[in-house]
Amino acid sequence: MKIVFAIWFVAVALLSILLYRATRFEYAITETTLEIKLVWAGILRVPKHVPISDVHSVRRVNSLWDIVPLASGRVPSLWGKFRPGRMVLLSMRGSRFFPLIITPDNPDDFIHRISQRLPDEHKEGVRS
Repeated sequence: MKIVFAIWFVAVALLSILLYRATRFEYAITETTLEIKLVWAGILRVPKHVPISDVHSVRRVNSLWDIVPLASGRVPSLWGKFRPGRMVLLSMRGSRFFPLIITPDNPDDFIHRISQRLPDEHKEGVRS
């Protein structure tokens, strides 16, 4: 019985260490795609590919009301750590996409880089 408890304790301790290790998000902008990778515990990578043609607007999150979708009824999807000073909201075209909230290290540079790739009709939705 003591051996089972010891094995269980070690397994829980190792799992706790893996969960505690820093989870980070990596963002890459290509000509046609925004690639978001969730890197969990340095082991597991979960990619999400967002076509830039589906981005309607991009802007900084200035207040909680920017992320509480009372009027639209659409819930934003958080693909970044909860860092309010770095939040960027990507509104997506069409009803099949939820808005994305991401947290790049340099939000203003990110907005500038992604806005360069947006079609001209979407550039009025760019705010930093």
